[in-house]
Amino acid sequence: YNEELSVVKRELSFSFRESPSPSSSETSLPSLASPKRKIETKYTTNTEEIFYHDEPLLPIFREFKEGVKTRYIVDILLESAGKRYLARSVPNYIDQNVSFIYSIRHTGHWKNCLCDGMGVWHQTGKETKFISVEESGGFVYVNDDQATETTMKVVRRKYVNKSNQHLHRIVIHMEDPRSGVIFNEMFVQYYFDSSTGPTKIEPHGNSTKAKNPYQRTSHSTFAKIKEFREENKTKPKQIFNDIISEQGGLEHVKGSSSIPRNRKQIYNVNNNNCKFIDPVVECSDLAKEQEKNMSQFRKTFDSYFKLPSTLLQESPKLIDLKVFGTDGDVNLSSAFQACFPNSKHLLCDIHMFDNIERKLVKLGISGKLKKEYINDIFGYVEEDIKIPGLVDSLSAEEFTSNLNNLTANWRERHTKGNDFLEYFVEYKADTIRNSMSPELRSICGLGFPPKTYTQNPNECINKVIKEDLTSKCDAFDFAKKMEIKVKQQENEVKLALIGKGEYTLKPEYSHLKIEENLYWRKTSTQREAVFKKLLLAPLTARVSGDDAREKENILSMSPSDSNIDNIPYRILVDIFNDASQISTKKGNIIQSPGCTDIFYVADYKSKKAKEVAVNFKSWNIKCEKVCFRFNAYSICEHTLALAESHGGLRDYLAKYKLKKNRVTVTKISNFGLSKTRGKKVSSATQKRKGSANKKSSEVNDYRQDTEVQRHNLTKQPFHLTFIAGIIRK
Repeated sequence: YNEELSVVKRELSFSFRESPSPSSSETSLPSLASPKRKIETKYTTNTEEIFYHDEPLLPIFREFKEGVKTRYIVDILLESAGKRYLARSVPNYIDQNVSFIYSIRHTGHWKNCLCDGMGVWHQTGKETKFISVEESGGFVYVNDDQATETTMKVVRRKYVNKSNQHLHRIVIHMEDPRSGVIFNEMFVQYYFDSSTGPTKIEPHGNSTKAKNPYQRTSHSTFAKIKEFREENKTKPKQIFNDIISEQGGLEHVKGSSSIPRNRKQIYNVNNNNCKFIDPVVECSDLAKEQEKNMSQFRKTFDSYFKLPSTLLQESPKLIDLKVFGTDGDVNLSSAFQACFPNSKHLLCDIHMFDNIERKLVKLGISGKLKKEYINDIFGYVEEDIKIPGLVDSLSAEEFTSNLNNLTANWRERHTKGNDFLEYFVEYKADTIRNSMSPELRSICGLGFPPKTYTQNPNECINKVIKEDLTSKCDAFDFAKKMEIKVKQQENEVKLALIGKGEYTLKPEYSHLKIEENLYWRKTSTQREAVFKKLLLAPLTARVSGDDAREKENILSMSPSDSNIDNIPYRILVDIFNDASQISTKKGNIIQSPGCTDIFYVADYKSKKAKEVAVNFKSWNIKCEKVCFRFNAYSICEHTLALAESHGGLRDYLAKYKLKKNRVTVTKISNFGLSKTRGKKVSSATQKRKGSANKKSSEVNDYRQDTEVQRHNLTKQPFHLTFIAGIIRK
């Protein structure tokens, strides 16, 4: 041992004698170079360096085949023999025996040195010793009660890797026993107790849903999150992208530990000075602010004409455009028709539906009568068969004939029926006849019978843009904000490539996914090549389980249009689909005899109808207590189907969202349990039933009578199970 230590000191001593004196910025942490000096206790953590320092070196100190002795490392640190090998960043993967001496000042925090990309580590031991540094430069072990101004505390921690039980880690650092300040140099060793090689990093294990390899987030990243939140940047999405941007983009990020795991991790960081606002409130507030700024935009033909005319100038081939779609604005469609005279004009089904429904309500036509008018125009589905409406007329002549057949019925159906007929003929009939016919939709590639055309994707893009335009801005500000938004979206895609962030690659593109550890080991140019490969991949047909499930819904609103955000989306889709199935048959909803506010709604799963109470004035609908979904979410397929059958689904969902119902695991798990759970069946007696009141008898065996056992089970349908460990609800 002494000979080996001497060799190391001789090899390294020359570089230390000739090395320049450290600058003032390098003395923020106590140094171990001079054992004779009094230990300084001033300590400044420079967390910014983890994001702004130049490309650091990662020199390997030595390769040990077994755990190193504490005394050996203490000698190295005291003599500053490891200064030449001082590491300024942390590795992203370990596949060989290796050790490092880190500069904590450059890594940002001593805990950052433990973010090595190797997933979960289990600590198997901790050893604390005290040393007294002698004038000769050596040291001796002392008791903690013998501490002097030259006494140092040495902490050794041992770990074993969860993903590879043969991989071990040893961490040794020194600190001031009085102040707890950790000195700048810290030793970290990795060694395999069998053959070295690659390790497949496993998930953390705390969550059954997490499937990606676990990567620890650095202490400096958490500090940065809190710093942003103190600056009132409370949206996790914004904080996530700002942290990436400060490092020069994802291609320049040092490793997985330098960025948050996902937005949820940012949300979970506790900060008493900053609380997250309800997203619905934020969106409502944003919408109101944007309404104030919309007055500056003129919805005239000249304003709309600039977009298509400029597109034609830049790309003359667009003159052969086959189809364009609008929301029904006359000036908008006229401007596009002027530039693309040979194109077909499609009208958004949702906008037309909303406009007609709004007019009916304004005229005082609601409930069943409103739904009858709407069904006459848009049709409806019954037992998987579409009952056609005016929009399904196969020709202009058929549309005119169908409208004439409805004229008398519309006038007699309601006192304001004639007013609605005049409105429809003057403002809507020609538009539907020319821009919503099944013939036109089929020609435009929407199949036959054709699907309805909507502008949901366009509206989604508009919402994304408007989120960043909460205040007035000029053309330059708009361009800069859009540049940032595009970069943010690119980062989301890049993160999906390595299994991080909020999105995942669709199955048809899963072959382009790259292992996270491999990605962080690539250069910035190589990372960009990985991203470019995805961009150049050919588009494939959409394969989405959620999309397919949502298409089955025939209600007047879809789950996504409902904007319900307190129920998991997949559960919400199932509720809407079940309600849609109930609505296919008229006999599935029956009014209780003698009651105007009680209905019985079919239940396909239990085969037993549910009793549903409704107040049509307030659209307050309640299902019976045995309905699991209503008890858990305050909404169910039965209440949806009843609201749909009376033309009040939109009103009912609007009322539901106002209540701000909270869905909790406790509410779900408590459903169906006995009210007396955890209590004795009989009332307590005043006298304890101890050994004095009951004789103890010895038994030899249990009775094996199956008939008796079956009888007991029917009387007491509970099963007693002994479970080891900590039990939590």
